[in-house]
Amino acid sequence: LKLELTLEEGAFGCEKDIEYERWIDCPDCEGKGYVGDMEKVVCHACEGTGRRVSGIFNFPRPCSVCKGRGYIIKNQCPTCAGRGRVAKRSVLRVHVPPATDDGEVLKIPQKGHMGERGGEPGDLYLRVSLKPHPVFRKVGKDLHREVFISFPLAVLGGVIKVKTLEGKEEEVFVQAGTECGSTKRLIGLGYPTQEGRGDLVLTFRIEVPKNVSSNLRSILERLAKELGEEGIEYQAGIVSKIKGILRL
Repeated sequence: LKLELTLEEGAFGCEKDIEYERWIDCPDCEGKGYVGDMEKVVCHACEGTGRRVSGIFNFPRPCSVCKGRGYIIKNQCPTCAGRGRVAKRSVLRVHVPPATDDGEVLKIPQKGHMGERGGEPGDLYLRVSLKPHPVFRKVGKDLHREVFISFPLAVLGGVIKVKTLEGKEEEVFVQAGTECGSTKRLIGLGYPTQEGRGDLVLTFRIEVPKNVSSNLRSILERLAKELGEEGIEYQAGIVSKIKGILRL
């Protein structure tokens, strides 16, 4: 079965309720496949041998009519049609250990299908699939995330707080002159695995405000002049002229 987990559930462990279908002993015949005392007749297809010759090589195979038993039960249980088992929806609480990675298989002993005719139950196997995360991207045992910083912070440098996978805030120093797309690696804050925990890799993006106040616009215009951005200065002049016309 496929077991979908979030990054947090796989990294730090959890308890999950899963619903699945399994074969269990028929409650009406207690797994025997017949009601009362068994009444059987010799299989007409294999004449009681339990095997039939078929195929181009005349290789003997188990009889498909009597399932290799050599006889057919006359008083089959109507609930399970003689199989001795019925399908049932089951709910099971599963313990997911910490450091469970994508693609791992969890084995749950004796929670698979019941064996035929009162046989021992099999095991249940769950294949882990980690769901995409809205913030973090898992690459091996490293976690990657984007962090948006302002233009002044990128130029001047400073300290920001970044949330880790645990939800804790870590103080991160942003170096002066940080360019858009540059990265910073936080050792030991990535995804935990059996071989150790990976790193958290931050990719810095420059945040551009969509709406600016008149005061901020004035500051940006002065900055543009200081940097020699003539195009921006020209656009600002056009805006001033339009405002003057509208006042008329």
